[in-house]
Amino acid sequence: MAFVSCQKSNQEKAEDLIRKTMDAISQSDPNSKYDELEFGQLEKAVLEYELTYPAHQLLKQMKHHSDAMKEKKEFIDKWKDIYPAGLKNDIKQMQEHINMIQLLGDSIEHEKARFKPDTTRVMLDVTFQLYDKRTKKHRLESGTFYFDKNITRIVGALGPQDGTLVYIEYEHPQPSLKP
Repeated sequence: MAFVSCQKSNQEKAEDLIRKTMDAISQSDPNSKYDELEFGQLEKAVLEYELTYPAHQLLKQMKHHSDAMKEKKEFIDKWKDIYPAGLKNDIKQMQEHINMIQLLGDSIEHEKARFKPDTTRVMLDVTFQLYDKRTKKHRLESGTFYFDKNITRIVGALGPQDGTLVYIEYEHPQPSLKP
């Protein structure tokens, strides 16, 4: 005699939530269709502060100030022997960028020390094909979805943002397995 459980495993519940989410995305964007989902194994969630959206924003600001500071330095180096007296404002602006970089770096360290990820969550890596109807081409995409401890909803995802992987916490309602 064999016993069969009607209960879905946590892996199956997570995969179902992702399928529902991908279906909702496909329906909301008439130019894209997600298909051929490939799932990793459900595991305890790991999330470092550097992957969060607030950290991404601070790092983006740091890069902006770093690029601006480098540009000012190149300008100053070019003109320092020709017209040193006229560079006073440029030197001041470069120092302001340096100060902002230091402040932003301090903010990142402070927030990193305060960051306490929810250790009850679980995560699942997913690879899928995106079919873009405009270009008529498939593109391989991947991401990591994070679930609440009971795997009743997706609470966030790790995906590309400005060329970097960033964790986005979902605040809007997501497909749920609740009856």
